[in-house]
Amino acid sequence: MNVKNMILRCVSLLLLLIVSVAVFGCVPADPKGGSSDSESEVSSGVSLPGVSSSDSESDGVSDASSEQGDASEGDASMVDSSKVSSANSMSSSVAESSKPVVLFPDGKPVKGIARDKFYTLTNKASGKALESELVNNTAPHSVTASISEAASKDTDLQKFQLYETAEGVFIIVCKHNGKALDAGDGIAGTDVMMRSVSQFDRQKWVVSDVGNGYCTIKNVGSGNYLTGSGKITQEAAKGSDSQLWKIDLVNTPDWTLVWSDEFDGPEIDKSVWYFEMGYLRNNELQYYTRDPKNAFIRDGMLVLKAIKEESGPHQYTSASMLTHYTPNRKSWLYGRFEIRARLPFGQAIFPAFWMCGINDPWPQNGEIDIFELYGGKNKDHIIKTGVWWKENGVNTSWGNRTFALPDRERFADKFHTFSCEWDETQIRFYFDGLHYSTLRIETEGMIRGFRQPHFVWLDLAILPNEYDFGDAGENTYPQEFVVDYVRVYQQN
Repeated sequence: MNVKNMILRCVSLLLLLIVSVAVFGCVPADPKGGSSDSESEVSSGVSLPGVSSSDSESDGVSDASSEQGDASEGDASMVDSSKVSSANSMSSSVAESSKPVVLFPDGKPVKGIARDKFYTLTNKASGKALESELVNNTAPHSVTASISEAASKDTDLQKFQLYETAEGVFIIVCKHNGKALDAGDGIAGTDVMMRSVSQFDRQKWVVSDVGNGYCTIKNVGSGNYLTGSGKITQEAAKGSDSQLWKIDLVNTPDWTLVWSDEFDGPEIDKSVWYFEMGYLRNNELQYYTRDPKNAFIRDGMLVLKAIKEESGPHQYTSASMLTHYTPNRKSWLYGRFEIRARLPFGQAIFPAFWMCGINDPWPQNGEIDIFELYGGKNKDHIIKTGVWWKENGVNTSWGNRTFALPDRERFADKFHTFSCEWDETQIRFYFDGLHYSTLRIETEGMIRGFRQPHFVWLDLAILPNEYDFGDAGENTYPQEFVVDYVRVYQQN
């Protein structure tokens, strides 16, 4: 090669170098595929949700701007090890960012919640208390109530039972109306409502202690969090104070046992219990007797037995007993009245635990049906409560407040407790300790009927066909109403 050609080749290479630097800002790759020494790292500038800025600086996604080497003709493509490292780093960071973000510390199931107490729930962000809507006493049982937050005050609208169904899982029921906090269809961002107690997952809430005196309240059905500071909604976890709640005990007196019959003697105490006789009311089919075969003690429990047998014109015998008309009669003004029992089942069967006042004729004396069961027609899993009184000369009732066992389990399958708490202002109904209905004592007739002492009453009846609970003759007999105890508590 002559000198002239060599000079031309050198000038061409120099021009190529100058153009490359001017246009690309880099030195051309080594023709043999080696990378240049001028690599620079550029921060992505993305801060992951739930991670602080200091964490972003140390754990954030970074990307190295690599250079593309031009392999010389005939050379195999080469993999740059720095690119593999960068790609692995990016893949790992993306995988980390796609994991669920924990916005609250791992809470522990809240402890020390008592079923027989009421609590207030105050939102950390707003400082206001959860409050149910005022519901009309005569509104149908199915009516819903809204839920909001308001300045704290002494009102039953802001008092709630927290009924634990499993560790840390609660049904939250308002003292004022006996309705439960309900997530409905579970769509994030929608309002939470108060609905009749059902025990479905939409009414179950995981209450977790996250420290500093606050809890989160997460719905079992939807997975959304109870959110305040404005409307009461259900939202995905935000990690904000609007999803933190303070739970405070409402200071109320304890219940003290004042009387009970545990039925642990050899026979029924007839100095306390009076037995009705005859064919008495509601066109019922049974004839009440005082025969020990219809009411007796067995294995420390009271048994009321309905038997299919003729008694005059009647085809059935049974028993009814009450704590009245006897030398040691018992009645109480206010209290908690509770029975633990296993109920009968089947067509037309009608067991009840109820109360009546001692000062007036029925219904002016105020009837309180703690529970009734109308058996048959696939209703052996449903109880109802009812209340009767006289208002302006008219027989008046408040009833059909029902409670159903899940999966159609029968009340005949095992023992349960049925109770009511009655005070000067309201009557609250409970099943196995779960508050499911409230009646407020407001009118003149109610005040007369429900501000006088009441006695308790147990009976096992059989309904005629006119009540549409099936043909009594198609049931199996005998049927037994088995009672473990009857207890009465009062507050000091």
